Amino acid sequence: MKKINLYMLLIFIAALTGCDDNVNDHFALPQTNPQEPVQNVEGFTLSLGSSCTAPILFKDLDDATLLEVAKLTDHPELTEGDTINLEVEVSKDETFTQAVPLPCSVKNGTASVTAGELEEVVKEIYGKAPYARTIYARATIYIVSHTSAIALPEKITLGKIEATPEALFIDTAYYLIGDVNKWNSEALIKFGHSGKDVYEDPVFSMIVEMPKDECYWKIIPQSNVDGGDIWAPGALGVATNGDDSESGLLVTENPQAGKIPAKGWVKITLNMLEYTYKIEALGNISPFLYVPGGHQGWKPETAPYLYSTDMTHYDGYIYMDADNTFKLTSQKDWDGTNYGYASDTELSTDGGAGNLSVTETGFYRIEANLSTLTYKFSKTEWGIIGDATQGGWDNSTPMTLNAETGEWSITTELAAGNYKFRANNKWDINLGGDLNHLTYGGDNITTEAGTYVITLKLVDASNYHATVVKR
Repeated sequence: MKKINLYMLLIFIAALTGCDDNVNDHFALPQTNPQEPVQNVEGFTLSLGSSCTAPILFKDLDDATLLEVAKLTDHPELTEGDTINLEVEVSKDETFTQAVPLPCSVKNGTASVTAGELEEVVKEIYGKAPYARTIYARATIYIVSHTSAIALPEKITLGKIEATPEALFIDTAYYLIGDVNKWNSEALIKFGHSGKDVYEDPVFSMIVEMPKDECYWKIIPQSNVDGGDIWAPGALGVATNGDDSESGLLVTENPQAGKIPAKGWVKITLNMLEYTYKIEALGNISPFLYVPGGHQGWKPETAPYLYSTDMTHYDGYIYMDADNTFKLTSQKDWDGTNYGYASDTELSTDGGAGNLSVTETGFYRIEANLSTLTYKFSKTEWGIIGDATQGGWDNSTPMTLNAETGEWSITTELAAGNYKFRANNKWDINLGGDLNHLTYGGDNITTEAGTYVITLKLVDASNYHATVVKR
């Protein structure tokens, strides 16, 4: 009787549907007929696989380990020659509004996935951070008969799976210590970062000047700084003391000091997802471009500066009065390369080149490209914008400039939500991400509700940052 009922059910299903060529490649189903959902299909019972009933720690599993995700425990008698296949999908919630297919193999009514493939799906849904994650699984049953496959109309919910991706620990920030700062724990040099989740962007970098040949170095994580002992377990170095390799692995077990052979500017890049470092010698090329002029008495040694992370594109902010004139210099004196006026967009290194100038009083963003010898001045008025602000995401809430300090500030009520900094009530120039190291186009800044004093500090071109104090 079961056999007759199933046969009638399949005839009914087939009569309701057309053909669909989209089939899970792992099942190699010849043809699929998706159905409108109904309340139930009698006779078929699926359960969550035994591998998924307890929390999964991927660090304890090989990528090739097979995990049983779904198991068919009961079904009606099939017509001779027919078989059953399963498709499994997972989601971060029980609504399955953003379901992700799970690349399963099916054998004897059991759907399995490798640990490596399941981990990649968990990372696709949640990101790479090694936190315990909950995903929900459901399955579709297919009756495969020779040249066609019919999907039963109800997707069966299997339950939730708890899984934790594998990843090396990444701290929120890292610092350089060594001969560059005389091994002074009070003068650690912080690496720059985008401000994004460190598992989505694990790269930290800095440009720093080595004061002499053979400078030794190590890396200190934020947790050691917060704990009051920079040399506690977690400090990073290399395996062999004095290793002067330009790239290599970082170690935390008995870390030794790496060595930078020659004095001059270097760029140090850390990839903390891989625990690797890279050191690039920049020689005498400086990340700073100085701006002496009428705004400060034409003294290069005390001039404000622009900053570059690639030794080509320089960027910075300076307050200037109308008709102020100035030049750009590569050094804190006139003995280096000096850049003057060639046209309204072009620079000249000719000694007789005219001065650069602005026509209006204001707080200017100055951009210079030393590869193309071009420049751009943009007068800026800063504000905050976001669902946490009074203007929402439609209009910036203006900040007030202190012309003497070059700082923008506002005292305002914020709702719980997000905001960013932007100039001129437009998105051409905006800053976000880590308040201690703001970046152009950075992530939204999250806040709790309250009244805050917010101060945007752009004078130090090497580290745009802001302070936020709750009243």
